[in-house]
Parts: sequence; structure tokens; C-alpha cells
Amino acid sequence: KSQEWLLDTYSAGAYPLQIAILKKLKDIPLQASLITRLCTVITNTNAEQFRLIAALLQGAPALPEKAYRQLADHLSGSETGKAADIYQLLQQLKPDNKYVKTKMYDYENARNQTNG
Repeated sequence: KSQEWLLDTYSAGAYPLQIAILKKLKDIPLQASLITRLCTVITNTNAEQFRLIAALLQGAPALPEKAYRQLADHLSGSETGKAADIYQLLQQLKPDNKYVKTKMYDYENARNQTNG
């Protein structure tokens, strides 16, 4: 419950408070619900916030399948400005989920066609 409160405060807080909360979360074992919420807000971040959230996700012992799916959905969603960063994050997390791997493959193919 306190983790939910922290993320609610993060969402409503000013930038310095948001950074402080993200830094504090690295010292706390993250619950699945918080990980899922972080995967939701990750596209509405600047570079520093993204880096801190990515580090939290990488430091988590395991991500819920829903979190992987949310990240994968960001690859083709409207928030494509972060797609390349999310793709790199997913590569580092090495998901086993077939849906996520397919989304990563589709993203990579689309990126290669654009750059090709």
C-alpha cells in the first residue's frame, strides 16, 4: 500500500520530488503492482526519469508478465519517441514471453525497413 502511495505521490509531484521517489524506490523490494505501474508511466518521462525507472525494472528479481506486455506494447504504440529506449530495455531484460518477443521482432523489422 505504501508503494502505491509513493507512485501516486510521484504522479502528482514536482520533478525534484519525482526523482527523489525514484531514487528511494531502489532501496525497496518492488511489488508486482508497482512494477506494472512503472511500465505504464515510463513513456511519460524524460531521460533521467527513464534511466531511473529502467534501473528499477532491471533490479527487480522478476517482472510480471503484464509488465513485459506493457513494455512491448509501447514499441508500437503512439509513444514511439521512447520505443528505441524501451526496445533496448527489453533486450537487457531478456523476456521469454512469445508475445513480447514477437513485438520486439516486429519493431526491429520496422526499424530496419526505415533505416534500410
